[in-house]
Amino acid sequence: MSPWKEPRNARWPVYVGIGCVATGMILGLLLMFGVFSGDGDDDDAPPPDPAVTDSTASPATDTKPDGPEVVSWGQQGRQLAVVVRNDSDEVIDQARVRVIGTDADGRQVVSTSGTDNNVCCTIFGLPPGEEFGIYAPIRPSVAKVADVSVVYVSEETRAAQAKEGRIVARAGRLHRSRDNTVVTATLRAKGPVGKYVAVQAFLVRPDGDLAQVISGRYWCYEPGTKRRIRLELYRAVPRDLRLDKVVAHAIPAGVPAGVEGTCRP
Repeated sequence: MSPWKEPRNARWPVYVGIGCVATGMILGLLLMFGVFSGDGDDDDAPPPDPAVTDSTASPATDTKPDGPEVVSWGQQGRQLAVVVRNDSDEVIDQARVRVIGTDADGRQVVSTSGTDNNVCCTIFGLPPGEEFGIYAPIRPSVAKVADVSVVYVSEETRAAQAKEGRIVARAGRLHRSRDNTVVTATLRAKGPVGKYVAVQAFLVRPDGDLAQVISGRYWCYEPGTKRRIRLELYRAVPRDLRLDKVVAHAIPAGVPAGVEGTCRP
């Protein structure tokens, strides 16, 4: 009898079919899990490394600001006056900043960081939580500044000491003349301070908004020194401006003060 007619062998096509189906399923699973690749890569190559964060990039938790906080600002004549505050927990020994002003359309109309010989935009000896006045010239073509920001150009900081030397400014007074505006104040040096002092007077409008910063540098200070100083603007200001306060900060030893005055030995 021919084997093709043997009854017990009549089921072999079924077994072959089952085998084909099983083989197809196994191949499909292998393809699905990437055992076989059709992109031309070497099958023996190691799997790719997991994503690695660039160690040189700033961590996402780094919250150090790009500049000091802007407390207030104002435009008076051809000057943009800005008061900033040190919101960090370190003393700013020296920081050169860029003052940026934009108009109502968001266009940049003021951008300056001063020069090495111009300390308009340099912060000196500013302890945590205290304020400093800076200013920037405004071109005659600029009609109105709508917003102001301040960013660091360079910055030198250090940890605050338990007892920082400081300069206390008291008895500030505003004096007017036809072509000048003068603020006088008494400075007293307390604790270890450098020989140079940065002083600013803040003039405000009747509603309290900042209008003008008058700034000056003084020298030959030692602990216990008490002296009356004059801050001069060399031009008149509107009669309705008033003196808000005078702030003074000791410029740390070794930091260029931006003035030519020297102290005798």
